[in-house]
Order: sequence, then C-alpha cells, then structure tokens
Amino acid sequence: MFQKLGDACKDLLQATFKIKSMEEVAKSLNVSYAYARKKKSLCIGQLTKLVKESPTFNQLNY
Repeated sequence: MFQKLGDACKDLLQATFKIKSMEEVAKSLNVSYAYARKKKSLCIGQLTKLVKESPTFNQLNY
C-alpha cells in the first residue's frame, strides 16, 4: 500500500522513519515545520485508508 502513495508522501514518511525530529525532516525536505506535520498527518491518513480498503485487510477481520 505504501507504494500507492504519491512521491511527496513516500518521501516524507521515509524521512520520518530515518529522522526522528520533525524539525530535521522539514529542513531536509526544504519545507516548513508546520507543513511537514500537516502533510505527515494527511499521508498517514491516506495510507490508513488504503490499508483498510484492501481485500487482505478485510480478510484479517474475520
């Protein structure tokens, strides 16, 4: 499901996996701290939606 995300979301989330500080993530991606936090939240929401809509996830609930 991660691969279905857009490039901006993948880049941001991968950076947050490697770098724990959102300030450093924002700096490395040349975006503001507020934008990085908001975008991360939106990307995680999008990823969660993709996972929940997948047939595999629905099979796990039974």
